Amino acid sequence: MTNVPQIRGLTFVLIGEFNPTIFQPAWFASENLLTEEEASAADVSVIHPDITAFELPWIRIQVERERVSVTSLAQPYFERAAATVCDTFAILKHTPVRLFGVNNEAHYRASTADKWHALGHKLVPKDYWRTFFSNPGMQNVSIRQVPRDDGLGGHTQIVVEPSVKVQPGVYIATNDEIRNADGSFLGAARTVELIQEKWPSLLEFSETVFSSIAEEIA
Repeated sequence: MTNVPQIRGLTFVLIGEFNPTIFQPAWFASENLLTEEEASAADVSVIHPDITAFELPWIRIQVERERVSVTSLAQPYFERAAATVCDTFAILKHTPVRLFGVNNEAHYRASTADKWHALGHKLVPKDYWRTFFSNPGMQNVSIRQVPRDDGLGGHTQIVVEPSVKVQPGVYIATNDEIRNADGSFLGAARTVELIQEKWPSLLEFSETVFSSIAEEIA
């Protein structure tokens, strides 16, 4: 039986030096990154020299002086979210971006409590922990690969936790951080190039991780 995610989310995070006041809905519309209708309908939380934040049904954008996050909570729009990030920084090609990350997350429902517990026992065997606890339970598993397999700086990480939104359920997240190995700025142009190059394989990896773990609780 295929286990279908109950909740999905995708976030692109860029770290660098940014001017938040640029990133308002009207600017995105002027650059054809949003339609005029979308710009007018955007729910704007704040526009300030230190932070700009707004959202539409398919995307949430928040820009601070040292951090940009672009989030989509609807899987059919993941590709458009990735394209929006790339198109934005192709225009702002001189922006000093130090590194970027792609965070993909999903919540899956367990078909039974027994399967939910069995996954926790498989990921974190309890024998050792019974030295300290009478009834130990897994709260978080985080596995990180450093260095990356592709030779770039950064890491690849998988996190598994009990879901706080779907019960009994499991929260699974993958995080890919990409930077220059020497710590220098990637720059906006290189960031766009790497997202376009890596995005399909990053998405494929996430889906493989999600489906493998989700099948354990189906």
